[in-house]
Formats: sequence, C-alpha cells, structure tokens
Amino acid sequence: MSLDDFKWRSLGDLSRHRLSAMVETAYRADNAARDAAMAQAEVLRGDKAEWIVDRIRRNGKFSAPESALLGFLEREARLLPQALQDFASQETARALSAQA
Repeated sequence: MSLDDFKWRSLGDLSRHRLSAMVETAYRADNAARDAAMAQAEVLRGDKAEWIVDRIRRNGKFSAPESALLGFLEREARLLPQALQDFASQETARALSAQA
C-alpha cells in the first residue's frame, strides 16, 4: 500500500465520519423535538379539562368508557387540573358506592 492509497483511504474514512456525525446530530435534534412535543402533550390544560368534564356530565350518566377515559388521563397525564382530579375522585366514589 502506498502513501497515496493511505491518503485516499483516510479521506474516505473522514468523510464517512463527518456524514455519521451529521446523521447523529440530526437524530438527536429529532429526538429532542419529539421529547418536547410529548412533554407538552402530557399536560392537560384547563380549557381541555373543562371540555372533557362538560362532555361527561352532558347526559348525567357516568359510563364505563368515560370511567376508562378518566383512568387513562390520571395514569398518563403529567399534570391534571385540580377540577378534573376532583371530578374523577367524585365519580370514582359514586361508582364504588353504586356497586356496594
């Protein structure tokens, strides 16, 4: 192997390394953006919580799907407004007392 072969091989390796670093940077930026979007989506804001409570109370009955929705929100939401937490607690207590 001559010195010229070594130079071309090194330049090829260098360009592959640069490309790899650029791809890695792009993946990190995508992951950071996705993490930020997930964190924002996990916070249930007041107006959305009020809308959910309004829809559940609309017909005056608390159904199994509505109970499942509240359970999901309690489990998955990073932050629930106090009004929605209170509503979920009240409905859970009513459902338990109705079963007894």
